[in-house]
Amino acid sequence: MTEEAVRVRRGERAKAPTAFSPWAAAEGVVVFAATAVAAIGTAGLALAILGSYSTWLAVLLAVPPGAFCAVVVIRRPAEWPGFGWQPLLFAVAIVLAATAFWAMRPSQHVLVNRDAGSYTTTAALIESTGSLRVEGSDTPFAGVEARPEGATYVVGPGEYEFQFNHLLPAALAPVLDVLGERAMFRFPSVVVGVGLLALYLLSVRATRRPWLSVVVPAVLAVSLPMLYIARDTFSESLAFMLLWCGMLPALAALRGPRWDMGALAGLLIGSTIAVRVDSLAYLVATVPLLVFWVGRGRESDIRQRFGVAVAMLAGAAVPGVVGWIDLQWFSGNYASDLATQITQLRMALAGAFVVSVLAVWMAPAARRWIQPVRARLALGCGLAVVLVLSLLWFVRPIVMETTYDPSPALTGYQAAEGIEVDPSRSHYENSFEWMEWYFGPLVVSMAVAGFGITTTRVVSGRAGREELLLLAIGGAVGLLFWWRPSIFADQPWASRRFSPAVYPACVAMAALALSWVSGALRSAPDLTRRALVGTVAGFMVLAPLATTWPVRWGRTQAGYAVMLDSLCEHLGSDAAVVTVEARSPKPVAPGVRAWCNVPTAALDDPSQEELTELADEWSEQGRTLWVVGDDHALVAQFADGGADLFESAPGVGQQAIERTLLRAPEEYRDDETLSLWAVPVAPG
Repeated sequence: MTEEAVRVRRGERAKAPTAFSPWAAAEGVVVFAATAVAAIGTAGLALAILGSYSTWLAVLLAVPPGAFCAVVVIRRPAEWPGFGWQPLLFAVAIVLAATAFWAMRPSQHVLVNRDAGSYTTTAALIESTGSLRVEGSDTPFAGVEARPEGATYVVGPGEYEFQFNHLLPAALAPVLDVLGERAMFRFPSVVVGVGLLALYLLSVRATRRPWLSVVVPAVLAVSLPMLYIARDTFSESLAFMLLWCGMLPALAALRGPRWDMGALAGLLIGSTIAVRVDSLAYLVATVPLLVFWVGRGRESDIRQRFGVAVAMLAGAAVPGVVGWIDLQWFSGNYASDLATQITQLRMALAGAFVVSVLAVWMAPAARRWIQPVRARLALGCGLAVVLVLSLLWFVRPIVMETTYDPSPALTGYQAAEGIEVDPSRSHYENSFEWMEWYFGPLVVSMAVAGFGITTTRVVSGRAGREELLLLAIGGAVGLLFWWRPSIFADQPWASRRFSPAVYPACVAMAALALSWVSGALRSAPDLTRRALVGTVAGFMVLAPLATTWPVRWGRTQAGYAVMLDSLCEHLGSDAAVVTVEARSPKPVAPGVRAWCNVPTAALDDPSQEELTELADEWSEQGRTLWVVGDDHALVAQFADGGADLFESAPGVGQQAIERTLLRAPEEYRDDETLSLWAVPVAPG
């Protein structure tokens, strides 16, 4: 360990580095990577909203923010204490190994049975059509009554919009365009890897112990929730990277104060709003910290700190506004379907801001009242946090049965696990226990202790900004999601809600607790202390690894992209497709429309006469009508005149992770192989 690192561990003020710092370089790399993704994604989303998406134009529009970021991190690198490079190299090796492992077996989620398929479908359509809306009012399909499709909304005759926020599809589209679908499916693995490295750097700043902090990326790298989002195209992967990469320039802006880092932080954190609607919860947790920082500074610093806050808001304005327009006018009925939840989050954000301003105003008087009892108050607040989390963990599952909007999809899992079948049961009373399933009781216990100790340090005025930030994100967002995660409770699906912010913050809190244990053993022999801390850290890693190991190769829709590619090659570019489905829970129409880039409609039990009439109309437009489905017999009945049926390459699903309600998944689901069948319809 270097002399400077020893000084930092002893609590002495660190000297500013005067030479190249690998730590500053690592921070600059992750911030630049996240800025590039956010800028290209935001530019691409804005172009798609206008109906004129182009990969190279999106990249061109992203050059100014990318160049600004490069200049900032090169000319004014982040200040780091003089830690040695060895722990950083070890952490980078862990992140690279995890990224490579995830990317070896990515999902190929192209059929829309759940969210990930929607994001890839939307990305493919943005890349091929340049728009967030499928325009079909001038086609023969405008006159048919199509049935609902997965993750799409019918907004007019033959016109469709896609569910969810669309910054992730806008970020996936250029990868698909330039590098192909194989790279697109692996993009989330890289994104999660960048986020893991950013979280490690933040943890090092919080603990001041680089070697001990390696436990944070190690625990998360082997956990099933991270594997689940890194191997599939979920928006949580991008939210994870943007959030934790954004916290690095945010902290640099506060240390400075530096308006340029504030602008970068605003861009990254603000971009999360365009990724997921629940990202407003991250702002609910962090905006009060910014208000306190500005309001409680010395009078001579107020103007400078206010400028940093304005720079953050300016950086967040562009992706925030683009994301808001996208959500309100280009996501079908998604925003209205979630209007109540979105309004609650917006009210919570406004309330957090108002309460923070009032707290800043009342702080001088409150401090005079609190000061005599501050130590006892701090201890009481820490114990209260531990008590609340313990009640969520041990007591709530016993005394509560939570309900949510009825979900028939859960009844099959309930019946399979031998519990009462009730479609209105949400199983949210087990939400804190979910974390124990994935990370083990040791990590969770240490996280609870970390929350309690950090709360005590915050109230007593001894906590650093990094600790306060982890407490705010893990505590505030965690309590909100633990109480009502608003997601189907089957595992590992439900773990997605906690993967961007809550679980990472909790693991970092566990590392903080371990660092305080190490500090408490300062008087013990150095070898004994290191052996004890290393043993605890090893068990922290082993527990999530043991949970993940039985399903370590889990992925969804393995080979499904090959299935669609072979179908599209057979149909050709002059096709029009009617889909009919019998046994597949994966809606076929959105995937066919996106990957084949041909007009597509899903019909319920069409007649031969109806199809012949459509074939006539499409023939006049120079297209051949095809019937596509997942059942040989169903499609074969439309083989007029003995036309040969085409069978696509098979998509296999034997490595899909089982879905559970009362425990972590332990095996793969026994899915059957799926093929698509196609037959042309002859005009009348």
